[in-house]
Amino acid sequence: MSMIELQFPVLGAALPSDHGYALYAALSKAQPAMHDGSATVRIGPVRGTYADKGMLRLETQFSRLRIRLPAEQIPLTLPLAGKTFDVAGHAIRLGVPNVLSLIPAPNLIARMVIIKASSPRSDPGDKRSRDFSRTKRYQEPIEFLGAVRNELERQGIAGIANLPLHEVGPHAGEPRRHVMRIHGKTIVGFTVLVEGLTAEESLKLQEQGVGGRGKMGCGFFVAMKETK
Repeated sequence: MSMIELQFPVLGAALPSDHGYALYAALSKAQPAMHDGSATVRIGPVRGTYADKGMLRLETQFSRLRIRLPAEQIPLTLPLAGKTFDVAGHAIRLGVPNVLSLIPAPNLIARMVIIKASSPRSDPGDKRSRDFSRTKRYQEPIEFLGAVRNELERQGIAGIANLPLHEVGPHAGEPRRHVMRIHGKTIVGFTVLVEGLTAEESLKLQEQGVGGRGKMGCGFFVAMKETK
């Protein structure tokens, strides 16, 4: 399947920085195909300018809802254009989308990746163990990075994965840790940078991502701009 990206302008004042689940829920309510499997989609986080108290200020110039899906499924998402959504108590409206091809880049970055972990002591015949292995996730940077590299290897991607560090502030020198809250549960993830990709690997990573919650803004890789 040929994957493309739709970019809907996001019009509104602000969104919570942790908006992945609330945005997905709002989109799914308006267009059930986003949830019931009719559409094979990956949804990216909406960019904005960080403000106080965990909020993003939306900017007309670059705040976009980015949805990746097979080209033949575009009609399933077009009804979202022009609609107003309530996302965690904040009203946004989506404009008419641009349709773009995925472009390979040697270095890709995802704001938040989450990786499930299986319990090494789980018993396949024990329901409690199976439930535990489904919900446990890597939360420590070293174990998490190892799991990301294993996933890339399984996908046949030879790029080098690392966890970018905070450069300033109270967490300077630490990996960029993020949390997502779903039904009262807190899920931990990290920003991931993958470098040295071939064109084929870059497109595969943009299409498939890494880890879970791909409809909630996780594992959504974009080009890392070269900066000094």
